[in-house]
Amino acid sequence: MKSLVLFPILALALTACGPSEQDAQKAYDNQLAAAKAEGIPLSAKDLTDQIPTVADAQNAALQYQTITQKKLLRPIPEDISDILKAAAHPQTMNQAKAEEVLKPFSEGLGLLTLGSVKPGCNFNRDWELGSAVLMPEYAELKGGVRLLSLRAALSAAKGDHEAAVRDLRAINSIANQIASEPLFIPRLVANALQTIGAQRTVDLAIAYPDQELYALQLNEYVIKWPIRDAQKEYTNEFEFLIVFLDHAEDKSYYVDAMGMPESELGKLTTGSKAAQLQAKAEIIKHYRAAVAALALPQNECDKQFLAATEAVDRTLSTFPTLKNIYTSLSMGDYNTSSRNIGPTQKLLYTAAQRALKSRNTDGSFPITITVSDLKTPIDALPIEYKSDGKSFTVTANIPAAKGIGGEEPPSLTFPRTTH
Repeated sequence: MKSLVLFPILALALTACGPSEQDAQKAYDNQLAAAKAEGIPLSAKDLTDQIPTVADAQNAALQYQTITQKKLLRPIPEDISDILKAAAHPQTMNQAKAEEVLKPFSEGLGLLTLGSVKPGCNFNRDWELGSAVLMPEYAELKGGVRLLSLRAALSAAKGDHEAAVRDLRAINSIANQIASEPLFIPRLVANALQTIGAQRTVDLAIAYPDQELYALQLNEYVIKWPIRDAQKEYTNEFEFLIVFLDHAEDKSYYVDAMGMPESELGKLTTGSKAAQLQAKAEIIKHYRAAVAALALPQNECDKQFLAATEAVDRTLSTFPTLKNIYTSLSMGDYNTSSRNIGPTQKLLYTAAQRALKSRNTDGSFPITITVSDLKTPIDALPIEYKSDGKSFTVTANIPAAKGIGGEEPPSLTFPRTTH
């Protein structure tokens, strides 16, 4: 996992003056105690305890790890995006092309659907590695979910709507399984998967208005949208920071866990014990402030979050080893507007659901529907609906999110175009 880790090997001077080791230890202990009181995980066990234990027979992770290890869903065709867009209109999609794309992945998709019906998913990751933990399954699952959405469209085009719904239901299940890891990246991946499935469900509900099962499946997507709690997710990322702080003088960790070339170890400077402890205390204090900022309205959140993460960066810049390892907390993945991903997507599909329910007898969409009750959970910003009868657009007036998952738009238009 590369959530906040970079390796700029810099030779930075340590400030000569500072507190005594005793005072620095006290400041560090006080910050750890404050973090613990705020529910911030201070160990791998604290993080592990938040993820439900799953018996092997009930654990979807075993199927997903097999898919990843054997590369059963690779390589995905380079033109898959174009193929998926064309499938938004199943009556006119190239069925032969879709079958050709899907054929090599039958084993992988079989394991994917098998995993989707398992009641739990726990990858049993070694959180002691901190940000060195790898999560290769997510890329595989996203590719597999795109293939499932293609297969759903193909099944619908052939008149097998029950098979189509099985694949749509599988996508919904996989997204929620991934969300069981209460961290920033897994939750964003879960929402990306859910969006792929929800888009295809709306496509098919529009294409086959006489098939009520698509409307029912869309309702399932809205009800079972993966949980998002950006403050909690960011809080849990603290465990990765604690790992780095605990290994600040353990150069073997950088080689074994982080993959740093041994030839670079001589460039790392740890500094005095007092300086180490003081830097750790300052970093934890400002990280706690960043976590607290995520509960604030957008404008205030942006200011306080940025100030806190910049304070962390300033502290790191005076401390060579930590600067080399843990470069920045204010990377794009943590753009504060990304808090809205998930909750806002759910609102947009709720509005789309209402538009589908209110279709006129001639198949046209209503010019207006009631969406005044749909507001973003953090800033209470409204959802807007516009339609010319032939298509409709629902929009959330929030800042575009950056980083992983940022491709999820703040607006949706249906029917989708094929280009």
